[in-house]
Order: sequence, then structure tokens, then C-alpha cells
Amino acid sequence: MGVSETGQAWFYGNANVWINVVAPKGPVGEKILASFGEGNIMELAAEVTNIDAFHDAMQKKGIVMTAGDDTPLPPGEKAVITTTGDRYAYFPLDRSEGMRIMVFERAKGDASVFAQRNRALPN
Repeated sequence: MGVSETGQAWFYGNANVWINVVAPKGPVGEKILASFGEGNIMELAAEVTNIDAFHDAMQKKGIVMTAGDDTPLPPGEKAVITTTGDRYAYFPLDRSEGMRIMVFERAKGDASVFAQRNRALPN
């Protein structure tokens, strides 16, 4: 799949694992490029059916999931909830050795932002 209008490309892997390559644009993108150098930023995204259960399993292993870039999750929450109902959390960068790894649960219905990646599915 080519880079979409949002500057993202999703690549489908096995077992609901997706690789998201982002071509940053605008002020936010310029800030990212200043930190990481030129080129595309890569993030691994893995879909789970129950992010609350996943969060609890990671906590039992001593892994404290984050809201991204080691920002804490909102107080009392097990994931960040988007305006479309998608829910996500990230592995802490020290546990993922600096690789951005997002775990997400897709919102029910067509409102999900993550639904855009379905264009990358093989026929």
C-alpha cells in the first residue's frame, strides 16, 4: 500500500501485526525529523481483541504500558481512548529497546481510524 493522504502506509503481517510507516509533514513532522533524522519513521502496531486483558497481563510481567514516548497513561485507564473509540497503548521504550510498539483495540463499527489500514489487506 502506498503512502496515504495522512502520510501513513500500513503493511499487513501475520497474526494481526501491522507495520505503520509514517512520512511526517508539517510542524509535528519537522519536530520528529529533527529528533530522528531524515526519512520515514516506523512503528509496529499489534491488534488485540481485549486491550484491558493485555494491559493486565503486561502489568503482571512488570511492564507498565504508556500513552506513547513513555508518557503515562491517563490516571485509572488501561489505554488511551481516541475520539473514534479506538484504544491504544505503547510498550515503554526501555522495554522495546527504542522501537515504537503500539498495541491497539479497534473501535466497533466503521468509525475506527485503524480501519484505513484495511486497504493493505491481501485479497
